[in-house]
Amino acid sequence: MEVPPICTLRKLLELFQLLPYNKGYRYGGTVVPFGQEDLASIKSPSEKCFSVVGFTDANNVPHNVYTGDSVLVFVAKTARQSEENLINCPSSSSALIALAQALYEIGGVALVRRVYNQTSAVRLGVLTPEIRGNQISLMYTDIAFSEDIRNPELPSLPLSCKPSSSTTERYEKPSSNNMLHKYCPSAEQLSAMDSFIDSMMLSYSDASDDDNETNKEDENDVAKNSSKKVKSSILFQCNRKSLFSIQFTTLLTLLNVA
Repeated sequence: MEVPPICTLRKLLELFQLLPYNKGYRYGGTVVPFGQEDLASIKSPSEKCFSVVGFTDANNVPHNVYTGDSVLVFVAKTARQSEENLINCPSSSSALIALAQALYEIGGVALVRRVYNQTSAVRLGVLTPEIRGNQISLMYTDIAFSEDIRNPELPSLPLSCKPSSSTTERYEKPSSNNMLHKYCPSAEQLSAMDSFIDSMMLSYSDASDDDNETNKEDENDVAKNSSKKVKSSILFQCNRKSLFSIQFTTLLTLLNVA
C-alpha cells in the first residue's frame, strides 16, 4: 500500500490499523512471527469433561496444595428424598449421595480431571464429602500438580541463646559449642539489633544518649503526644471561630455607627 508523501500522524495510524499484523518474538537478531494459528497448533485438543480419575485418603491432600480462587459445591437432595427416588426411579442425585457417603465413611476424597471448555487448560481437583444433618454435598477444589509443588529445605535455627534473668531483655553469651554454629547470632549482633530497635523508638530523647530518665519512659508516651496534638488542633479551631465571631461583631458595630 502506497503512503502519500504528505500526511499527518493520524492518517498514518489509520493506515497502520488497516494493515494485517501478527505478534512476533525475538530470537537473537531475528523476529519470529507467532500468530493465533501457531498458538492453536501447539495446544493439545481437550474436550469439556469432569470425570473422576481415582480415589485417595484425605490425609494425602493437605490444604497447602489447594489452588484457585473458587470452590464448586454439588448439593444433592435430602436423605428422605433420595430414598424415595431410589425406590421409585434412581437418579444422579442418588448416585451423588452414595458416592459422598462412601467417601465420608472411609475418610477419602476423589481426584477429578476438569476441563472447562476446549480452549481451557486441564485442571486437577479433589472432591471432598460434606454431610451436615440431612444435607449431603460434594465440594470441588483445584489442587496443584506435582510439578508445581516446591518443598524448599531451610536450615533450622536452634535456640542457642538463653534470656537473662534481668528485667531488660538482654541475652547471655552462648556457649562455645553453639558459637560454632554459623546460624547462631553473636553477642555483638544481638547488641546491634537492640541498639537499632532503641534508635527507632520515637519516645526516646535525641539530645543525649545518657538521658536515662527520658529513655526509661513508657512507650505509651507516643500515644499521649499524639492525643495532645489532637487537643491542640481542636483548641486552635475553637479559638479561630471565637476570633472570627469577635471580628464579625466589631464589623457590625462599625456599620451601625456609620
